[in-house]
Amino acid sequence: MTANNERCERVASVLELYETISGIVGEPNSVALTDLLADLRHYCVQWRIDFGELLVRSEMHLESEIKSGEMLD
Repeated sequence: MTANNERCERVASVLELYETISGIVGEPNSVALTDLLADLRHYCVQWRIDFGELLVRSEMHLESEIKSGEMLD
C-alpha cells in the first residue's frame, strides 16, 4: 500500500467515526468533510489556532509529498 493510500484510509476511518457521532451516516462524503472542516474551524477559534496557517502548512506538505513521489500508486 502506498503512503497516499494509507493517508486516504486514515481519513476514511476518521470520516466514518465522525459521521456516526454527528448523526450524518449515509450522507455523501462531501457533507461529512464539510461539517468536519467547519468543526475544525470552530475548534481552532476556541483554542486560538490560526486555521489559515494550518491550511498553508498542509498545502506545503501536500506539494512536498507530490514532488517526492509519495502520491503515486
